[in-house]
Amino acid sequence: MRKYILKILLFFAVVAVVDTGIGIGCEWLQAHAKGGRMKSVRQTAMIQEADIVIMGSSRAHHHYVPSVFADSLGLTTYNAGVDGNGIVLATGLYDIMAKRYMPKVIIYDVEPAFDINVYAEDGNDTRYIGWLRPYFSNPDAKRIMTRVDPTERFKNLSAMFRYNSRIVDLLKDQIVMSDYTKDGYAPLKGVMTKEPEWRPGGESGQLDTLKVNMMEEFVAMLSGTDTRLIMLASPKYGAVSSEAFTAVKDICEKYGVDFWDYYSDADFQRMGYFKEQMHLNDEGAKAFSSAVAARIKNSIDF
Repeated sequence: MRKYILKILLFFAVVAVVDTGIGIGCEWLQAHAKGGRMKSVRQTAMIQEADIVIMGSSRAHHHYVPSVFADSLGLTTYNAGVDGNGIVLATGLYDIMAKRYMPKVIIYDVEPAFDINVYAEDGNDTRYIGWLRPYFSNPDAKRIMTRVDPTERFKNLSAMFRYNSRIVDLLKDQIVMSDYTKDGYAPLKGVMTKEPEWRPGGESGQLDTLKVNMMEEFVAMLSGTDTRLIMLASPKYGAVSSEAFTAVKDICEKYGVDFWDYYSDADFQRMGYFKEQMHLNDEGAKAFSSAVAARIKNSIDF
């Protein structure tokens, strides 16, 4: 019996050593990545100290050109948007970032599907914490993760689990430069050449209580700081109404925070500005960024 017990203990010891070793290796790969989302997320949370930080989903990631803001305002700008994510990840990243420094301005681009509504393709909200798992030892990241899924406190005892499904990306990011700029922005090339069929995206569906609560807490938290928060709906081709943003507008009004609505703005309803219905191409992003930067310049004293 003692022999079997020793074998079992040895097995678990080997597993623990391998798990720890892989975790350390993944941390090294992330710290030395040449590009990709893992590098961008780490840059947002742990490194950059820009005057203006852009947050939100892919519509943040592809719609705001940091160099335009820097040239117009003379303020360093970092694009921290992450495709397919929203308020859950943004709250975690902000909490980590705020322990280091506070930017002068945060622009949050709202996408209803990822920020306030139940997203039809998700069974739950756990996918939004995937990019936070490498930071599980950080109490702010852990708080967000366990709020979404209490079992995360047990799953993340495994260092390998924290990088689950990310290892291939980490290896690729060592040798392949992404299309991200050094300031986080990812330009989209190409032009939409025909009228698209209308896609409602996140405009319909029931509110997600967790997301709505996090959104309100995020707005309330920043409204009490020296950081100027601007909540913003960037252009969508063919949009005629911004009714989908009502819940966010109500939150902003409650806390005296600006909501800038460009969702159906006629100045940007041009096919030449879009890669596809949901996303501006690089030309459109530069035009849109110029408009937002000019508005900031005319309305905010630094």
